[in-house]
Amino acid sequence: MESERALVSLLVKKGISRVRAELLIKPIKVAPKSETELSSTLFGEIQVKKSSSTEIPYFAATIMERNGLLEIPNSDLSEKNLKMLSWNEKYKETKLSSLPENFYLLAQEALLNTKDKKIDSLIIEIVSLRIKKLLRYLVLPSIPSEVISSFSPEEKYLFYLLREVISSWQREVLGIGAR
Repeated sequence: MESERALVSLLVKKGISRVRAELLIKPIKVAPKSETELSSTLFGEIQVKKSSSTEIPYFAATIMERNGLLEIPNSDLSEKNLKMLSWNEKYKETKLSSLPENFYLLAQEALLNTKDKKIDSLIIEIVSLRIKKLLRYLVLPSIPSEVISSFSPEEKYLFYLLREVISSWQREVLGIGAR
């Protein structure tokens, strides 16, 4: 049983690493505060001009934001914004509300860097509410595409992983789909 647990843990870790790598290079909209450039061996020169909304890879945007060069819209996980997200998840009992782009990356950073227990508990509450909804969708015979599109990339990975685990379990235990 311990080896199965380790295998599942490794599978999840590898899958999330792949999802995160894709998110880090995915372009996002930013609001530059000044004209600047960033040199990257992976992407070459990245230039942003003040007063023009532009898209750059997420990893570059976070570096530039930390240095005060630009803002990433909807990346504020303040207590006020988290309370609103939590309220939306509770209010929409069966539907997933929309999250800020790269929510889980932002949430992980907030959990690692903040000492505010209220923010920690709000993030955990939001994630728990979303997982409960995701689990409900797992038992449905079909899921509308708009539901799948409301999942974050990390949630999509979890959903498809759990769906495959359940399907494999049914095949092994009941022989469903084996014929």
